[in-house]
Amino acid sequence: MNDDESRPEPDEPDATLEGSIPPASGHLVDLPGIRQALEASMAPLRKAFADMTRINFGTPVVPMPKLPIDMPDLSYLAPKVNWAEVTGIAQLVPNIRRTLAAFLPGNWLDGGLDYGRMTDVIKAGIPLTWVPPADVIRVLVAAPDDAARATVLEANRDAIVESCRLVLAEVSRPELQYQVHLLEECVDLMASGRHMGAQALAASVWDTVYRAVWRAEPELNGGKGWSYAGVAGRLPQIDHKDTVIEFRLACVFGPFVKACESFWKPPVPTAFNRHATVHTAGPTQYTVANALTALMLAVSIVRELETGELSAKFHD
Repeated sequence: MNDDESRPEPDEPDATLEGSIPPASGHLVDLPGIRQALEASMAPLRKAFADMTRINFGTPVVPMPKLPIDMPDLSYLAPKVNWAEVTGIAQLVPNIRRTLAAFLPGNWLDGGLDYGRMTDVIKAGIPLTWVPPADVIRVLVAAPDDAARATVLEANRDAIVESCRLVLAEVSRPELQYQVHLLEECVDLMASGRHMGAQALAASVWDTVYRAVWRAEPELNGGKGWSYAGVAGRLPQIDHKDTVIEFRLACVFGPFVKACESFWKPPVPTAFNRHATVHTAGPTQYTVANALTALMLAVSIVRELETGELSAKFHD
């Protein structure tokens, strides 16, 4: 094989820098607000990068053949690479990733997550913010319906419980420590196979924290009394035009609407439902999948409070 055949034809350079983001970043550039946030800071670099790649990489590098005659030195025509510029641009990627890490839940930073399809799972009542791990999220997103998602939760019970334990360890604010303690009890119950006790306690903790946030956040209480339907109607909606933080908050609250649906008579809901868990204790509502859902609901909002973007007023 000659040198010409061994060298792959170069791809057309990507002048937007999006192509330089590695696969490990998943679909981060597709998250709400990120594209806009990067636009201003990256604009000067995009033109420089495009010019550099067009000039330096636009033509395949083919060695000059050795001929039995004297030839002029044509090496100055070979493409030149300014490695200082290349290195500088390459360093932008980890810097951007570190910046995003300050705003994104840890379980969203893994590669290969489809944030658009994740919102469908969230609206179906399953928390995906802070917990569960990214590997479980990918399987949940691929599941075709509620029954399949429940099966995924049950099959990944140990991984989900361990992720809840690790995320709770990240919470250090003093006013949250009692709720963390109660949720650690839930984790221990789940780990020992006692999912019914875990579901009942997790549902109570989640309800307590939800009400504490409602008392502290004017946008949620609207100066009105508590009602599950009323508060659900004032929760932030998932909007792909939101900033990263607004999107994250909306995803934390997203499953609450499903969990707070009214239930007054049979059939008993098969998915986790606060009302059914409290008032219809039985085999339909008390399942491993629902216990995991209740636990993740509570862990996700407690971990979100740790960021300081939300306030809470607890009763002692």
